[in-house]
Amino acid sequence: MSSTTAESPRWGSVAEAAAEHGVGASSVRRWIGEGRIRAERVGPRRFRVDLDSLTEETSPGLPTPTQLVAALAALDDGDVEAIRRVAEKIYPATDGSALVFAHIWQAIGSVARVQAKAAARA
Repeated sequence: MSSTTAESPRWGSVAEAAAEHGVGASSVRRWIGEGRIRAERVGPRRFRVDLDSLTEETSPGLPTPTQLVAALAALDDGDVEAIRRVAEKIYPATDGSALVFAHIWQAIGSVARVQAKAAARA
């Protein structure tokens, strides 16, 4: 669906743009309305999105490379082993679906984030 030449943008759907940046379709539609990303209307309720117009500035919910490296560097071997054990426990419930696994993992992350915030306040 998309072209990869230097002169042409990579076009994709709202859903593809959302998946590529780990956000919901409503966020992508909002960014289109705000003019933060380039898109063209292709129907009454459909857009094609210039996937190359999405940057860290237009999708602020994603970690920067610096944040990602810092977070990974904070993990020790015990942390990595604990993460592996959790992944092994939840994988059978996903029936091999990467998407289901990602949603479960995100839910676990949300719970852990709330617990970490509470611990930091204490």
